[in-house]
Amino acid sequence: MGDPNQVKERRHQDIYRQSQAWQPTRPETFLAPGPDYIAPMSTFFFPEAMATTVSMNFMPSRALSDHLVTQYLAAVHPIARVVHQPSFERQYHLFWHFVNSGNSPPAPVQAVIFAAIFSAAVSLPEDVTMQIAGMPKNLLVDRLRSATEMSLSRANLLRTTKIDTWVESIKMPTREV
Repeated sequence: MGDPNQVKERRHQDIYRQSQAWQPTRPETFLAPGPDYIAPMSTFFFPEAMATTVSMNFMPSRALSDHLVTQYLAAVHPIARVVHQPSFERQYHLFWHFVNSGNSPPAPVQAVIFAAIFSAAVSLPEDVTMQIAGMPKNLLVDRLRSATEMSLSRANLLRTTKIDTWVESIKMPTREV
């Protein structure tokens, strides 16, 4: 097994080597995006170009969405708590109630749901993504990125200059279905 101090030192050296992989090589690239950066589409900043596109066209199946929400709650939510979990779960069920009744969910609800499943897809390993989604990870991530950006745009998160408007647009109602 080995000396615990040597094992600990080797682990620290491994972590240090792994962290060096993303370090910029030149000072001018210090603030540049890393290799895993996912750039937003131009329509995120200029939403008029996507006005006729409906983000619900990008919605994965309920089964895949359920899996992605589970992944979000297991892998993303503990690290970056952006939502109140019980409220989020109620909104997720409300979201599907709207979808199943043929109605479009409210824009702020769509934005939160798509952002959650997008971040979950990013956190999945490639082989798991292929297994559960039946498509390569990059394709799923691109589809969900587009849907998330459209939903965020539709919720007017980038156009407001008042923090109250922004908070109101992402506040999740707590009514149940």
